[in-house]
Amino acid sequence: MAGSARRPAGDPRRERRTAEGKAILVSLPAGGCGAGAPASAPPCDRCEARCCRYFALEIDRPVTPEDHEKVRWYLVHEGTSVWVDEGRWFLEMRNACRHLGADSACRIYENRPRICREYGAPPSPDRCEFFEEDLAFDLRFDDAEAFDAWSREVLRMRERRLRGRREARARRAGRPTEAIA
Repeated sequence: MAGSARRPAGDPRRERRTAEGKAILVSLPAGGCGAGAPASAPPCDRCEARCCRYFALEIDRPVTPEDHEKVRWYLVHEGTSVWVDEGRWFLEMRNACRHLGADSACRIYENRPRICREYGAPPSPDRCEFFEEDLAFDLRFDDAEAFDAWSREVLRMRERRLRGRREARARRAGRPTEAIA
């Protein structure tokens, strides 16, 4: 840290640069980083800012053909993916935070949003992505073509189930099943 004052050993702060290039010391999350942090804590001093390079919003699971078409529409856009984790569907948009510096440091660290402050720090249920070698998903679609292939089969199975239900209702009502479309 050229030009900065020496800090005492064990000081849990680290040097960051502002947008203007000025060196500042920033506090690391309480109990989350730095010397003496639990082994499960994010290693903020080695952060690659993976979580700052995209955001994901939970979406409804597609059920109807219209729902599937909406997901397909998401996937025709650059920098999008749709993934399923533990049965929950997410739309991911790869779009780095505007405050992420070239060195992967947050230029507004002291004033960053709450979601950034809490992400990955104990006791958050979200595990810091630094620890993840390869994120595994139940399903992941990076383009509309892959989703279309999956969607066609899922919608085909849905139609078979619905047809079976319509036929069962018709039998209970005493109508001939051939007339049911």
